[in-house]
Amino acid sequence: SQSAYQNHYEDIFWGIQNWLVNEGKRRQQEMSNLKLIAPQITVPQQSNSYDCGLFTLNFILACAQGKDEFPFDQSNCSQLRRKMCWELANVLREVEDINLDPAKEDLEPQSEPLGHVTSQRLNIASVELRSSGLTDAVRCDDPGVQ
Repeated sequence: SQSAYQNHYEDIFWGIQNWLVNEGKRRQQEMSNLKLIAPQITVPQQSNSYDCGLFTLNFILACAQGKDEFPFDQSNCSQLRRKMCWELANVLREVEDINLDPAKEDLEPQSEPLGHVTSQRLNIASVELRSSGLTDAVRCDDPGVQ
């Protein structure tokens, strides 16, 4: 649960503060006025056993974009999966374009286009997802389309 994680991190945070105070005493430096402020952050939690990767990747993406809030939750997982699949498919197309036209990025031609190999892997992953029952995860149409 969220509260269990929060308590765990608060324990770590206060442990670090206590260590700093004790280390200051050991070095005969005044640190008793040291006040660390634990950041309060609410991270969405999945309510099933299979969306942890989806939540982790979206959390990392939000942090990388400098967002203070995390605009995803369990209710929009299907759309997040479609968006992720759509973005991967577009990256694969770009990689194929680069491999087919090395002048685009001043790259040397490869013996086998990387995008082709990666597309095959995506197709294998799609079959695995379908067989696991996560059929909405393999729809790679525009994520804005419901």
